[in-house]
Amino acid sequence: MAIPELKIAAWQFLELTDWNIQWPIRPFWRLYWNDAPGATLSCDNETFLLEPEHIVVLPPYSFFSSQLARPVKHFFIHFMTGARFADLERRVTALPTPEMLHTIIRSDDPAERQELRLFALLFEVLADLPRRRGGARESMDPRIQEAIIRLDSLPRNRCANGMIARELCMGESNYAHLFRKCVGITPQQYLNRSQMDRARMLLRSSGRSISEIALELGFANRYHFSAVFSRCNGISPAAYRRRSAGGEDLRRNSAANDD
Repeated sequence: MAIPELKIAAWQFLELTDWNIQWPIRPFWRLYWNDAPGATLSCDNETFLLEPEHIVVLPPYSFFSSQLARPVKHFFIHFMTGARFADLERRVTALPTPEMLHTIIRSDDPAERQELRLFALLFEVLADLPRRRGGARESMDPRIQEAIIRLDSLPRNRCANGMIARELCMGESNYAHLFRKCVGITPQQYLNRSQMDRARMLLRSSGRSISEIALELGFANRYHFSAVFSRCNGISPAAYRRRSAGGEDLRRNSAANDD
């Protein structure tokens, strides 16, 4: 469901047991809330506590990490905005928790009514976010935005620097240099983080085998996937799946899971 200038990509209310992650850059806003202390976000050299009294909102293309000290119940929404909201400041913002959020997580209403409540929550949040004063912040190069979309969605064997550079009508070295300038890491580092994000989600929320996940992500085989996963996460895919098995999805309506 979409209202002009506002689209919800994903939302979920779940039991969170593991959230020690460096998140890939994504082209949407993120709203987070936890029912108890125990989690933090680190972004732009600042640390933000996730506590019941506040929500935390991150702008598109934020590069951040999350830390979790103890299990919590966790609510998130991913959403995208149009030109009407172009003057919103692109910085992490903490706001008092709207009452509508509590209504949403307590409600057993049909999906259509829940969607209306989700939009009501977002419009309330958007009305309270700070607006830019003075000049607009320089936006990311659109070619790198397109590269990020490809790295987030294509299998690994279609994400070589040369392949993406050709598709963007760029030289390979120019593409790699501009990507690092805009994002702060190399395309290969970004790809690893993005794929590990997707891998963790699939291990948590799907019944697919490790071999099937490896194939979907474009790895040569499960052994290559397991080696990269273990190097990036400090734990094997099988062990991660066992450790995450206790997490319970409390409420979910998601086109692209995050947490």
